[in-house]
Amino acid sequence: MDLSRKLKSVRESLNLSQSQAAAAWGISVRTLQEWEQGRHQPRGLALAQLEQILDKALQEGRGTQHKSTGQREKR
Repeated sequence: MDLSRKLKSVRESLNLSQSQAAAAWGISVRTLQEWEQGRHQPRGLALAQLEQILDKALQEGRGTQHKSTGQREKR
């Protein structure tokens, strides 16, 4: 599975809208849309961070980490 499909699949499995996922993952909605549609690919640090986000999301299942508190937040 390519990165754009994996990203969209993980987001949808967490029942997150693009806006919710972008906010939770610290990226813009436009960036997320471009990555999901395969228009652009993350590079360098963004790619490393995205891989960590996807791996963590797959391990945790539902919920996201709240950036300021580090606590899980159910969706």
